[in-house]
Amino acid sequence: MMNTLFMIMDGIDWQTILETYGSLSFLVPVLVVAAESFLPFLPLTAIVAWNIAAYGVLSGTLYSWLGNCLGCTIVFTFWRLFRRRLSLYAEKHGKAAEARLFVQRMRPAALFLIIMMPFTPSSFVNFAFGISDYDPKRYLLTLYAAKTVMIFLLALIGHSIVLSFDSPYYLIPAAGLILLLWYLSRKIDRNTGI
Repeated sequence: MMNTLFMIMDGIDWQTILETYGSLSFLVPVLVVAAESFLPFLPLTAIVAWNIAAYGVLSGTLYSWLGNCLGCTIVFTFWRLFRRRLSLYAEKHGKAAEARLFVQRMRPAALFLIIMMPFTPSSFVNFAFGISDYDPKRYLLTLYAAKTVMIFLLALIGHSIVLSFDSPYYLIPAAGLILLLWYLSRKIDRNTGI
């Protein structure tokens, strides 16, 4: 099974695919990253690494940040439109009402740390804050600042992965940074209850 998969992967001309992707409009990488906000199972780290490999470190990072912020803003705004209906539901169900109160009391610094971690489910955070009474301007400013840090960290990981094609030793710092971010994500999630 694994041999078949490796044979298929080996038969693909990745360089041509990467060059074709890199020659597309800047909207393509922005929209690919934005899709991750709607489909949280997509691997954001791999998408950012792909953008960096195709467009370079600076442009790939910028396109990834724009796409991530765009997708999160759309999801947040979508849930904000249904806030009144969902708040009526929350008032009838104790757990949902408790969750809304928890979200409304959250300070921007704690929110920044939660959003900054790449392993925090952003679709859930956008949903939770979208249906709450949290100030939308404060939420979006915190979101954009946290996504700047997160995408920068993912760009470091992605750049290390791209460099590892020439020297596998570059995977060591990337793996270390991924493990550190995963550990911090779990710790922050456990302490905040999200």
